[in-house]
Amino acid sequence: MTIVNGRTYRFINVYHNGYGLNIYGTGASDIKGGQNVCLYSESPTDSMQQWEIEERGSNGYRLHAVPKPSYVLDCSDGSISTSYKNNAHMCAETGTTDADCAVEFEYVGSNQVRIHLGQKGLCLTATTVAENDAELSNNISTSAALRGGKEGRGNVYWKTPADEGSMTWKKQCWEVIEVGGGTDPKPEPGTKMTLADLMQKFPNGKYWNHVGMSDNNQDGYTNTPCPSHGKDNTNLSTCNCYKLNGMVKAWQCQGFVMKCGYDAYGSDPYTWSQITGSNALNNLKPGDIVRYYINGIDDDNLHSIFVTSVSGDTITFGDCNADLQCGIRWGAQTTKQKLQLKPVKLVYSAPFELK
Repeated sequence: MTIVNGRTYRFINVYHNGYGLNIYGTGASDIKGGQNVCLYSESPTDSMQQWEIEERGSNGYRLHAVPKPSYVLDCSDGSISTSYKNNAHMCAETGTTDADCAVEFEYVGSNQVRIHLGQKGLCLTATTVAENDAELSNNISTSAALRGGKEGRGNVYWKTPADEGSMTWKKQCWEVIEVGGGTDPKPEPGTKMTLADLMQKFPNGKYWNHVGMSDNNQDGYTNTPCPSHGKDNTNLSTCNCYKLNGMVKAWQCQGFVMKCGYDAYGSDPYTWSQITGSNALNNLKPGDIVRYYINGIDDDNLHSIFVTSVSGDTITFGDCNADLQCGIRWGAQTTKQKLQLKPVKLVYSAPFELK
């Protein structure tokens, strides 16, 4: 089996037969930065064991959580108490880099792979089951989250690749089972719209959602606000999403600006240069996307805007969902000073100034 961009897979550990790569918890609301990844009894219907594949060019692939695609499998740097260094955990895709989450697949059989964190030279590795096992006690806490709970099999972390045939090598091998998903291995080219085109396509005062429709409506809008919202994907039944290659990449405000960026430039904004730090807004231009915190530094409490003009300290922008009902607006304004005080999480720098 060849793993294909945009498709969805489960990964079952070869050494721990019958146990899959699993996000600790029961659903999207449990997925957050630092949430542990562990082994749990495999289930074809458990979405916490399903991973969408995103190709990252020469850097490899990212593994997105199906219940909450804005989060990816990641390697801990040891900076948070719930996840020791090199532990396998979840991270918001905007809060990590390919060095910590882009993997390469080494095919070791017709349907088996080893999952390498290429830029760090580490391999995704399962622990053994016994709490007193040396590997477990030397590498992780025995808390429920790190073990996968009462019914869990053990933890998963990033370790130096082992010699073929060894016990650790078998713990680094994963059976691949396709669940489904997209089929196109390459993104379709964007339409490369002007700012006027975007404003006509997504009119001010309309709603970027699919109220009254059965499916996502990312290239359209409605006249009806969303009836209810929530922070996790389980409450976004009428919201639109930015979807590429069969993969849901972002919802609501983030989805809207990413879709605008894709339509304007013909490339996925997630592949653009990302600028962080106190100087992130210094060279801001029309076409850039700004992601900032709303109320304190919390990756579940962010807003995104699509910059349409910059004059001195004043930023004019378009966005979606500032009204918490997926409303579209153009011509809104803020200042660099106000955004920096939020503060700004990052800027996706567009390839050139949008006209």
